[in-house]
Amino acid sequence: MFGAGTGLIFILRWFWWRINSWTEIAAMTISFFTALYFGFAHTQLGFQAWSPSTTLVVSVAITTAGWLTVTLLTAPEDIETLRNFYRKIRPLGSGWNPVLGDSEKETFSTHEDSELTASLLSWFLGCVLIYSCMFGTGFLIYGHRTTGLICILIAGLSGWRILKLLPRIGLLR
Repeated sequence: MFGAGTGLIFILRWFWWRINSWTEIAAMTISFFTALYFGFAHTQLGFQAWSPSTTLVVSVAITTAGWLTVTLLTAPEDIETLRNFYRKIRPLGSGWNPVLGDSEKETFSTHEDSELTASLLSWFLGCVLIYSCMFGTGFLIYGHRTTGLICILIAGLSGWRILKLLPRIGLLR
């Protein structure tokens, strides 16, 4: 519960230039105090206890509203710092367009949506590849040859498809 609402920042910072250090500090602080409130003060103040699911959803909503507010009220990182980050990392999506100058937009043309889709598909296939290898090896060790070979085949197909997607992501040309 202490980290409720902070996970979105760890993903969003790669897609939105506006996330800054104050965003992360606010999210961690707000989620900490929200967890303390629901863990100790909520019922002590006479309120009825909520289910853990409801408490988690409300905590995430409070934390998200808080860090979004702090993000929009605080100054963004220095533009040169953001441009240097973009040049090194080349994050996907159009959330970084405001950071790029006109000349940089031509030099570093922003990734198309198809590249984002290819990246997400590659990530998913990488998970499938790893789990298929692990389970396939386990099945083979325990003598379940057919299931093990099917898993290994799935891993091979996933790896082959990842290799085909790499040029669309810009990692293999």
